[in-house]
Amino acid sequence: MVRQLTVSDIVALSLVQEALPEVVSPATADRPVRWVHVSELEELSALLKGGELILTTGIGIGHTDAEQRDYLRNLDRAGAAGLVIELGRQFDQPPRGLARAAEELAFPLVVLHRPLRFVALTEAVHARIIDEQVERLSFSERVHRTFSELAVETTGTEQILHQGRLLAGAPLVLEDLGHRVIAYELGDASAAQVLDQWERRSRAAGDGVSMPLGNERWTTSLVGPRRNPWGRLVLLGGTLDDDAARTLLERTAQALTVARLVERERRGEEHRTHAGLLAELLAGRAIDGPDLRTRASAAGLTTTGPYLPLTLVPTRGRPTGTSPASGEAPGSDPAARVRDIVAAQLRAAGRPGLVASTQPGTVTAVLGLNSADEDRLLERLAPAVHERIAAEGEGTTWVIGVGRRASTLAGIGPLLDESGHAAEAAAAQQEHGPGSRPFHRSADVRLRGVLSLLRDDPRLVAFAEAELGPLLAHDAKHHTTLADLLGEFLRHGGNKTELARRSHLSRPALYNRLATIESVLDVDLADAESRVSLHVAALLRELRGARNETG
Repeated sequence: MVRQLTVSDIVALSLVQEALPEVVSPATADRPVRWVHVSELEELSALLKGGELILTTGIGIGHTDAEQRDYLRNLDRAGAAGLVIELGRQFDQPPRGLARAAEELAFPLVVLHRPLRFVALTEAVHARIIDEQVERLSFSERVHRTFSELAVETTGTEQILHQGRLLAGAPLVLEDLGHRVIAYELGDASAAQVLDQWERRSRAAGDGVSMPLGNERWTTSLVGPRRNPWGRLVLLGGTLDDDAARTLLERTAQALTVARLVERERRGEEHRTHAGLLAELLAGRAIDGPDLRTRASAAGLTTTGPYLPLTLVPTRGRPTGTSPASGEAPGSDPAARVRDIVAAQLRAAGRPGLVASTQPGTVTAVLGLNSADEDRLLERLAPAVHERIAAEGEGTTWVIGVGRRASTLAGIGPLLDESGHAAEAAAAQQEHGPGSRPFHRSADVRLRGVLSLLRDDPRLVAFAEAELGPLLAHDAKHHTTLADLLGEFLRHGGNKTELARRSHLSRPALYNRLATIESVLDVDLADAESRVSLHVAALLRELRGARNETG
């Protein structure tokens, strides 16, 4: 694999080993070598361009410690890769001043205890350097050809990362700017090991090239337009040197950027088609027949039914994060991101469907059911959608409403309204607490869900005020909490024993307060209809209070 020759590589050559090399400063012996230069001059820094390994017998390095330090400092300033001294002609031991200067400057210094034919070494090293340059050109051409072919084929993220990993011989990870993993290609590596505590490790690694973190070597490249990148590509380890790794990552990042743009354009066209058809179905303008079925099939709904309606809406006031999804600019439409997630999960499940954002803040979908697998499909699809929304950093919790299935596509409109009602009711219920269900049907939301939708209706507000207003005024005047006690009483079905236990009141004290409630409201709490009316009013008060707290 492409890797630049280093001082350590040269010391490891058999002809050098025969000369009994001693590496005086081993911690710095991995410097890359561009060329080998033989010289006995006292001052040769003006002849160097950087990256040269100097071979000498020591004639020009000086005899005093000061002269030797100056000699080495000049080499270091000129960018030399290292110094190799053959002992026996000028020095029998490593020159003391030179050795101290090498340690101070972290400069590679090697001494040879036996003679070495410098010509043979230069020939061997230069042949290796030329081979490395040829290999680098070949690698660059291979990278160029691979990603040019991928661009023509409009390949997706997974295939691009796969080809990049094959070329790199090491794991590749694509993350967003918040250091969350978007996609990866690990080869034989373990995901549990490579991705463990990823965000912490990624933040510590920073944005540099070949940033060491513990025993890890990271090479990175930003992904996306230069002025507005949306991700970062990380190469973990491997045998490529910095230049080769940078070349590979830059081409991989370019391919990912183009793939994202192509996919976004394709999704835009697909969405327009789906949105137009769904708008007709919602409005009830579609007429069942060959024309509608052909249009649906062309849009991807390749089934003859039955059909299942879904609606996704965000909960209000329940943020789960603040960063936009990867690849999207701040302020972009969250519904568009969720729409794309639903469409992607349908494709992954091999399920035909129409998906569109039919109105602001809402995603609507119609799924084709090829058999009676509705529950099994929803149990797989809904958790996958929620997981992907959370993984992509979407800032709001979304709920999924499910309507009844329709036997014909033209009859799906009213059932889409039903799924929308279920979603809106469930979202309203979740404003003051997270939900546990991955999806909701109309039967799941019940009275609380209906009241959640209608809680701001002036008629219901007036009803609740008429039912509870006198008791609330009494509480305000006497600094009591009888309205809350009434709510607990109704919530426990009028069970006074349970209420006394939960409220930590004695039975006489509880009976006295309930009697006060009956007197203030002029009702009989033993009457079933009175309890129903009061319970509806108490639920409305609770729901409106939760909205005010979260809003």
